Amino acid sequence: MNYIDKKFLQFLADFCEVNGCHLVIRDRRNNEIFNFSGKNVELPYETKVTSGHHRLNFKTDRENVVPLIEYLLRDRLHSIAARDENLHKEKLIYSLKKVSEGMSNIYDQKAVLQMILDVATEVTTAHTGAILLLDDEEFLNITVAKGKDQDLVNKVKLHLGQGITGWAAQNARLLNVPDVRKDERFYATYEEVKSELAVPLMSGDEVIGVLNVDSKNQNAFSKEDEIMLTNLADQAARIIENTRLYRKASQKVAELSILFQINKAISTILDLDELLKVIVDLIVRLLKVEKASLLMKNNEESALTVKASAGIGKAMTDAELELEERISMHVLSSGSTLVSNDLSQDPAFASFSGRSLHHSSVMSVPIGLRTGITGILNVFTKTNKTHFNSEDVDLIETIAIQVASAISNARLYEKATEKLRELSLINSLGSKFNSSLDIERVLQLFINELQKVYDADRVSLMLLEEESRRLKIKKTYGLPTHESELSFDIGEGIAGKAARLEKPLLVKNTAHCSEYKVFQKAPSEYSLICAPLIFKSRVLGVITLERDLASHNPFNQDNLDLLSTIADQGASAIENAHLYTELVNLYLTTIQSLASAIDAKDPYTHGHSQRVADYAVKIAEKIGCSPSELEVIRHTALLHDIGKIGIPERILLKPGNLSDEEFNEIRKHPMLGTEIIKSIKFLGQVSQFMKHHHERFDGRGYPDGLSGEGIPVGSRIIAIADTFDAMTSDRPYRKSCSMDWAMQELKRCSGSQFDPWLVEAFIEVLSDAPKVVPQSPSVSRKKVG
Repeated sequence: MNYIDKKFLQFLADFCEVNGCHLVIRDRRNNEIFNFSGKNVELPYETKVTSGHHRLNFKTDRENVVPLIEYLLRDRLHSIAARDENLHKEKLIYSLKKVSEGMSNIYDQKAVLQMILDVATEVTTAHTGAILLLDDEEFLNITVAKGKDQDLVNKVKLHLGQGITGWAAQNARLLNVPDVRKDERFYATYEEVKSELAVPLMSGDEVIGVLNVDSKNQNAFSKEDEIMLTNLADQAARIIENTRLYRKASQKVAELSILFQINKAISTILDLDELLKVIVDLIVRLLKVEKASLLMKNNEESALTVKASAGIGKAMTDAELELEERISMHVLSSGSTLVSNDLSQDPAFASFSGRSLHHSSVMSVPIGLRTGITGILNVFTKTNKTHFNSEDVDLIETIAIQVASAISNARLYEKATEKLRELSLINSLGSKFNSSLDIERVLQLFINELQKVYDADRVSLMLLEEESRRLKIKKTYGLPTHESELSFDIGEGIAGKAARLEKPLLVKNTAHCSEYKVFQKAPSEYSLICAPLIFKSRVLGVITLERDLASHNPFNQDNLDLLSTIADQGASAIENAHLYTELVNLYLTTIQSLASAIDAKDPYTHGHSQRVADYAVKIAEKIGCSPSELEVIRHTALLHDIGKIGIPERILLKPGNLSDEEFNEIRKHPMLGTEIIKSIKFLGQVSQFMKHHHERFDGRGYPDGLSGEGIPVGSRIIAIADTFDAMTSDRPYRKSCSMDWAMQELKRCSGSQFDPWLVEAFIEVLSDAPKVVPQSPSVSRKKVG
């Protein structure tokens, strides 16, 4: 009997013998029976005794001893219940500690989930367990398991609602089954299972998986086990979601890198065959496909010829060659992208069903400008065998547009020697447009370069506003103020007509064109060319150039053709700048999350990074830093302690003094932080400021022992803000100091630990003094860079 120890059992036996009574006790959880009479006699008096989850029945032959025995048993069960509650709390604390210790390894999702599962089976004394994740097709697949046969792990693929685990996922509810043999939902395997507990993993309101444990015993899992597993399931869900965000960000960075390489190839390689080979190789890497090919249409006929291919080395069968030709001709005829994730089931290619095919899926995209389709780009079967999705389609269509532009450029180059200057110009402009990802700089570059190329008197660049759906001028050259405020509906004016028709327009003389719109009659007559900026069949805006006919010849068709090509490159550069801005925003969100993750490791430093950032920015504003310098300071402050992710928590959270060895570990965090972010190009200056934020003005700091103005001014600012917040915040080993005391301490250490000029600036910020901060004795102090 689990509830009553041997000494108590002996006590009951002695009690019955002394008092001449008979007693039978039954444990209601497992039907174990103890008979203290030794004789088979009738016991007329029966009573139930319960405490918490513990339940006993007893029978006796003497009514007068019932209250006494009931009291003794209830007292014993209360003691056992209290003991069990303490054990539950110890288990819960243990499980949280184990999970917390493994949380620092956020990039190895499988290892952390296995650790969580190990803790789950240990604290619940389960015999087996698994964490199953929901895939895109809404099947539950075992990601990690314990105590299960590996063949079963590889084979199990549950539908939502299938089995106890599937039911918990479908209904987003915990399910504790004390006897699976009596539950029709049980999905039987050859493992011995009698009870099962399944807890859904939730990301917001969405089920992303299930944490499941099994036991060979009935009634194995208690309410306390349910609470512990729910807590562990929450931890597992957070790990999965954080890992997904990290992988998504990493994937975006990788995609942007390869897209940049494609842009670079388009801008630098003029030989068409070499360019197409490079692009196809990069496409295989970008989309992680088994094969890619690019087919071009002959000038005088509709036949297609393979110009470049890359991927796996196995030879294509005759059926596959015929299939690729059929797919390409189908796309050439329809003029639209084809995506098939199961060629054997696609009616358009039913005749190939059952033939020997290496590839099961395909994505085929037309390549062409407004003059028509010039080729087909095909990609076959992802290496991980997953389906092509909408993001893949967006990527390949983006590349197809860039390829089309490249083909057009190369054909112009090859067409005649007299086009050499124009093609060199297109290449030069492409490099300039792609040299910056700042949208304002890209727009200004576009205006300036086109004005010089065409010797235009007036240039305007209009972008289509999403909400109003009107074309509004964003950048101009040579336009009077009243005309630079013009805006057009789609179809209105010459620019609006070019946007509606999605093709470039030439006006020899605007005086003879009723669609030419101005606020007042122009004092001169102009020749005009304009071209829509189109990216992936989406109009971004219109570029318009004008020449004063009093001093220039009118524009011609060659000018218009060249502008159309430049407009395609400009549209791509503008869209890339927008995409880069979105990526930077994603990075900054990741930075904020990393800063929060640092603070979350220690409840005493919650909000520390944000407060340091606020103080540091105020100091930088006080000494006159520029907006870009302020952003560098802010990012450095938010990330200054990121290296502590690599410091053991037993050192970070130690309430007492650190040993020399422990302090040396702490001193490593600036270098660890620098290693973490040094690969992120736009955080290069942040990396330097972070590395030196523990240097001292007198040269006795670390890691490099820099002194005075040899320490970057951003690092000197962070040092003051970091120390001040540390002094005015609670720590495990002391209470916070008052702001007045902390300000006096900064003054005391001015000139030794801190830059006196920056300390004075910060004191004035804290005191809200109206006096002007003294100017730096040297330029290097004032400039963050």
